[in-house]
Amino acid sequence: MAARGARAQQQAERIRLIAMLMLSDNREGRDCVRAFQQALQKLGWNEGRNVRTEIRWGENNVDLEHQYATELMELMPDVILAAGNLSAISRRPDYRIDRNFAALVMSASGP
Repeated sequence: MAARGARAQQQAERIRLIAMLMLSDNREGRDCVRAFQQALQKLGWNEGRNVRTEIRWGENNVDLEHQYATELMELMPDVILAAGNLSAISRRPDYRIDRNFAALVMSASGP
C-alpha cells in the first residue's frame, strides 16, 4: 500500500525546467554542464524523471546569445543558469525576471 502511495506521489510531481545559456559548445563547456547535471543527480534531480534541462550555446556571439536568451525565457523555466556574458539576458527590458536566477562561473578543472 505504501509503495502505491509513493508511486502516485512521484507521478504527480511536475518536471522542473532548467534553462542554461552557455558560452561555447566545447570540451570545457560540456564538462561544466556534465558536472552540473551530476551534482543535480546526487541531490535527487534526474533528467526526464523530475527535471528537464534545455541548453543553448551562445558561441560567444552576442546576437546568438540574445536569440537563445529569448527562446529560453519563453519556455518559462523554473531556473535560469547563465555562464559567462549575461548581456543577452540583461538586454531584455521587456522581460522581468521574477524566477530563480543563477549566474555562475563554473570551471570543470576546479578553482
